[in-house]
Formats: sequence, C-alpha cells, structure tokens
Amino acid sequence: MTGPELDAIVHGTHADAFSVLGPHELEDGSWEVRAMLPRAAKASLVVSDARHPFRKIHENGLFVARS
Repeated sequence: MTGPELDAIVHGTHADAFSVLGPHELEDGSWEVRAMLPRAAKASLVVSDARHPFRKIHENGLFVARS
C-alpha cells in the first residue's frame, strides 16, 4: 500500500477501496488483511483457531494484520 493509497482510504476518497482493503497475499506467501475501523481501539483477525492482532497504522483507524 502506497502513501497516496493510505491517504485516500483514510479520507474516504479512494475510487476502489477494496483493491487496498481486505485480504491480500504477499510475495512471501503470507497474507495481510487491511481494515478501516475508525472507532476501534483494537481488533484481532481469527484464522481457524489462531488469533492475529491487528496493528493500527493510521490514527484515523486503518489496521493491518498478518497471518
């Protein structure tokens, strides 16, 4: 995710938000899930029985978790 994409997501101006948000497979085969949760203090991604904490990467509520 680039800086301009991040800015567009947090300001609600991205033309295709789900090209940035949601699950994305990374080059190393792992997965990253991005979520816009503006009122959340914390969140977790649960995959099967494993819990992966989201990391808040923007003060407006953009979170990322990897599994």
